[in-house]
Amino acid sequence: MNNKLIAIHQPNYLPWMGYFLKMVMCDVFVLLDNVQFSTDSLTKRVRIASNQSISSDQWLSIPVIKAPLNTAIDKITIDGNNWVDLHIAKLKQTYNRHPFYFECITIIRDIYTQLDRSDTLADVNIKIIRLLANYLEIKTTIVNANDLNLIEIKSDMLLISIVKQLAGNIYLSGQGGKNYQSQTLFNCENISIEYVDSMNVIKSYNYKQVIPTPNYGVSIIDMWMNVGLEGIKSFLSEHVKK
Repeated sequence: MNNKLIAIHQPNYLPWMGYFLKMVMCDVFVLLDNVQFSTDSLTKRVRIASNQSISSDQWLSIPVIKAPLNTAIDKITIDGNNWVDLHIAKLKQTYNRHPFYFECITIIRDIYTQLDRSDTLADVNIKIIRLLANYLEIKTTIVNANDLNLIEIKSDMLLISIVKQLAGNIYLSGQGGKNYQSQTLFNCENISIEYVDSMNVIKSYNYKQVIPTPNYGVSIIDMWMNVGLEGIKSFLSEHVKK
């Protein structure tokens, strides 16, 4: 039997490079858009690098309307529309001297024009993720959790349910999953867990070639501004699931 790898992640805003690395390493990438929203999560904000130092990395944040504690990501409403212009201005200010600035900012502007005023936070992030995946020529199947027939379960059992519904036998997890996932539960359902150390994979690429090592948790925008779309595609091509 051929292995079928499933990766699952909340729909983050302009995610970091490791998000897309994980995407190319699996068969199906699930956008977990129906779980509880957290105000400090990366679904509404992302770091971009500073021209000065790691310690001065900046945030791009999407303003959202306050919602009850248990509100799901796909029910979070964005507060206003001027945030797009503010984010573009911040990207221009931060990256205007980078080698692939014009390529990147042109495509990002195009992506933003495809967002609708009525979009929820999940809508915005999912559109951006899917459009970026298209630009990067990622062939992995992308599925919204909302489109699956899931019952209201949480934590490991939710992940297991998604993997099983997609006929997967391997769950692809980030290193952080070792701290809270139960290998026993997955084993009971005949599902293996594979862990990917995205941070070290990206560090080995060292796209900035500077010392000290830059903070690799920043948005994919940072790598894009430095090496361009073709550079990112070349990097990802080395890690595509065979």
